[in-house]
Amino acid sequence: MNQQWHKQAAKALLQDSARKQRAQELFEAGLLFDLGKLIHDTPVSSASTPQSGGKGTGKGKGKSRPSTRTPWADLTPRPASIFEDGAKNPLSVISIKVAHAAAKGVFLAGVGEFESFLDITSNSPLAMLVPQTPKVRSILQSRGVAFAERLVALHDPNSDITTPKPVFLITLGGSVVFAEATPDAQFEVPVPTVEVAIDIEIDCIDPCMQREVDKNARYAFKQIVHAAFSEQIVSECYSVFVRASVLQGIIKIPVSQLINVLRRSGPDGIFAKEKWRAQPVQLPLALIHQSQLREKNWDTAVKAASELSGFAGIHRSATGSKSLRFDDKGIAKAREVLCVSGLYSDDNISVVATHFFQVQGIPSGTTAAALCAGLRQWGWTVIPVKSWPLSPTHAIWLVGSATEPPGEFLILQDVTVTVVKDGPSTRQSTTPSKSVPVDPLQVQTVVESRIVDAEKRLADQMQSMLTSARLEFQEQLDKLRQDQASVMQMPGPQTDVDARITSAEQRITDQMQTTFQSMRQEFGQQCETLRQEQASSSKLLADTVSHVRHIEANVVSQVQDLKTQQAGTEERLLAAIASSGAKPSPSRKAPRAT
Repeated sequence: MNQQWHKQAAKALLQDSARKQRAQELFEAGLLFDLGKLIHDTPVSSASTPQSGGKGTGKGKGKSRPSTRTPWADLTPRPASIFEDGAKNPLSVISIKVAHAAAKGVFLAGVGEFESFLDITSNSPLAMLVPQTPKVRSILQSRGVAFAERLVALHDPNSDITTPKPVFLITLGGSVVFAEATPDAQFEVPVPTVEVAIDIEIDCIDPCMQREVDKNARYAFKQIVHAAFSEQIVSECYSVFVRASVLQGIIKIPVSQLINVLRRSGPDGIFAKEKWRAQPVQLPLALIHQSQLREKNWDTAVKAASELSGFAGIHRSATGSKSLRFDDKGIAKAREVLCVSGLYSDDNISVVATHFFQVQGIPSGTTAAALCAGLRQWGWTVIPVKSWPLSPTHAIWLVGSATEPPGEFLILQDVTVTVVKDGPSTRQSTTPSKSVPVDPLQVQTVVESRIVDAEKRLADQMQSMLTSARLEFQEQLDKLRQDQASVMQMPGPQTDVDARITSAEQRITDQMQTTFQSMRQEFGQQCETLRQEQASSSKLLADTVSHVRHIEANVVSQVQDLKTQQAGTEERLLAAIASSGAKPSPSRKAPRAT
């Protein structure tokens, strides 16, 4: 084994993420001989093996260049007439550069730019097409934006390839829908499937399979679930990873086989539960936690539960706690036989919880039966799950129910008890470091639009006030002329007539001056308010630009630090390899370079 081949083997090891992680663990543990053996066993391809001269061995030859990815906004939906407005008129696809409130059509916006268009309100049929990702879905749901989902064929002009992609259609103005088309063919309806989350405790499987998990967790997971549930039932396996000595993954099975798979949960350390997503659960089941059982021996309790009707296997939570699972027809009998007395009453013993809530502020020491009785008086039937302390004198109870609570809080003697839906909060964080930076151009556009609206509003008010003052002046002037004509016809001195005319003119003049003075004051106040809003908007724009630049500088600094750390780690590995002098057994020969 020469030194050049050893360097190539070390570089090949650094390119393999799994072997690289294993090498770092051995290096930190000081097992240099094992590290050298791992490098020796790393396969070296002919592409990475140095060759002695020859054509094509110059600098930069043989290196694969990263392919340029076409931006989402440059893709083109196929066919072109896939969108139409409310009147069934076809809509064209426009560029994102000309997308504004007065535009008409459909434009494509990527994940990093679609949020700046959500505030657009148009009177024309306008919509945008966004890639369907969990991040986009959470943003749309948190902001209450309506959207339509569909699989749309998108054409890439660079590669000239059309690929179907899941998208969100978000309407920003008038009605925009997918056009109805006549199908070119009819396919057989696929069998409805459901996702099932599988947890496999690695300590419970045989040693041979444990070694396979260390080598290839995905392959080992597939072999285990096929052996446990049959290869004909499990159609797909994905999202496989290892966490805290538990091999986790998701399988897809027919809906008709769900109950059979769930009943298989528990033996041999293989646990199954239906994966909950946005769609409703296919098979509502009720749980009896281990702490609620009358029998404290777990194996004896499982044996007794398996003899009851409606038993649907063992449920394992994310924290590792186990519960017995029953369907809606057998849960009442199971709770009566297996649970401790006094935990359930006649009105909640058969409840199958589909919603879970945290009742916060219950006095410490309140039993589960007292909690259920109190909430029943409030008009809410629940089943207790577990509790944990909120303060030295109060606690939080997790309860399940088949219905929504009557309200968000209830009043006790000295405290207000709140009811919060259990699960991660969908409210967006207000911390500047975690929030999405505001687009300075968007802020400037909002400021300019507010200024234009204020000027237009002031001009309309001035025009309305001038029109009303002109009409009032004309009315009083006509009345004055009528009075003057009537006085001229009546016998009397001319001095009285002139005095009345002069008095009327003075009165009209004073009224007009008062009107214009009030108009001038109101206009000045509105202008001052507009200046203050513009100053605050300008300050917000400057702060936002400074914040964005600060975030950009932090990101660049973090990237440089990561690159420096990675380079240092690779240098230490190569130095340790060169200084260890570890060699493999003489019986094993190094692979010969091609």
